Amino acid sequence: MDAGFWLGVALAIPLGIVTNLITPRIQQRFIRRGSRKAEKAKALENEHNKQAQRLASDPVAYQSFFYRSLLRAAGGAFGVLVSLFLLSYGTASSSLFGTTPGAYNSILFIVIPLGTAVVGINFAVREALDAYIMTELVDKFRGEAIERRPDRKADFDTPSAGSCEDGGMAAGQTEIASNINDQK
Repeated sequence: MDAGFWLGVALAIPLGIVTNLITPRIQQRFIRRGSRKAEKAKALENEHNKQAQRLASDPVAYQSFFYRSLLRAAGGAFGVLVSLFLLSYGTASSSLFGTTPGAYNSILFIVIPLGTAVVGINFAVREALDAYIMTELVDKFRGEAIERRPDRKADFDTPSAGSCEDGGMAAGQTEIASNINDQK
């Protein structure tokens, strides 16, 4: 038996003891971290539900949210197009002007457009997913509202005021106007 064996035995015992002492602390840390993430996810879900309920009850706010998300996703897609243009310009400029850019410039002509493309794709996809999730939640809350009050189904199905065939009034406004006329 050589010295390496005895050194391994001498180090294995203290390392085993330290590992057994540290393992519960590490497990607790992962448990706490997981519970904090779950709380944050629950808070975000509650926030999305509140916003979806607000958007479900206000069609104008829902349209505004949808158009804003659409414009932001289009902005991300535009960033991708700009980055592709910059990539093609960087490679075309050397052939157009007959110069060969230095290593530093050629790296910049590749890194900056690619970074812009990644950011644009990330932004566009995130906005599109947020709009999709919010649309699903709004549809869910509108369905619940229709189930609770079937008489208000027309309020959710009609276009906004100003575009109806009945003189620019939505279904609820027409009903209110006819009730007022009946009272006179």
